[in-house]
Amino acid sequence: MATDITWLFGVRVSAGGAVCRARTPHLALDVSRSQSATRGGGPPLTEAGSCRMSAFLVTGNPGSGKSTVARELTRRGFAAIDPDFDPELSHWEGPGGTRVMLADGPVDPDREWLQAHRWVWNRARMEQVVEMASNPVFVCGIALNIEGVLDLFARLFLLRIDEATQEERLGAHDVMNPPGRTEAGRQQIREGRVAFESEMIALGAITIDAVRPPSLIVDGILMHTSSA
Repeated sequence: MATDITWLFGVRVSAGGAVCRARTPHLALDVSRSQSATRGGGPPLTEAGSCRMSAFLVTGNPGSGKSTVARELTRRGFAAIDPDFDPELSHWEGPGGTRVMLADGPVDPDREWLQAHRWVWNRARMEQVVEMASNPVFVCGIALNIEGVLDLFARLFLLRIDEATQEERLGAHDVMNPPGRTEAGRQQIREGRVAFESEMIALGAITIDAVRPPSLIVDGILMHTSSA
């Protein structure tokens, strides 16, 4: 992973790295738009190679465990893609649709900058990534234009956690990754947690209790994939 460091949704992270094996971001949300998505069930799928070609989107707030879920999926033989590591796929979007690459953003963005920019995915690139991936593929990440790529996925999963769990996990992350988040970044996360979860549920997300151990979280996801 590259050592160039910048801020992503108030979190200091490396600007480079390989596509796959996820991380997490977040920002204030526009929850004015929504659309439906299908739900589904089916018998448990616990290892790779047991279902037809499908793409699944796993999202959640910072601290919900997207990176951990991606690692567990990878351990079981599935392809798990982190969009944030692909500069053609993920970037900041400023006023008027201005594209700002992660490495070109401010090192310590203040609240005003964060409110004026949002982290988004490029649909054309997402289509390429999904088509090139192994069978099946799990995209583990967060963006503020998820509704614009939702039709590319057979299922949308929301890793759901409570406020106390989120604060504990984010605090632990900051200890392991000094100097951690700015206060502006922390406040963005606090304010956006409920709004983001509400928007994803309105889009038809299957909610997953992400307070549980990683193996059980992934089991809960996979039980919904075989009928997709």
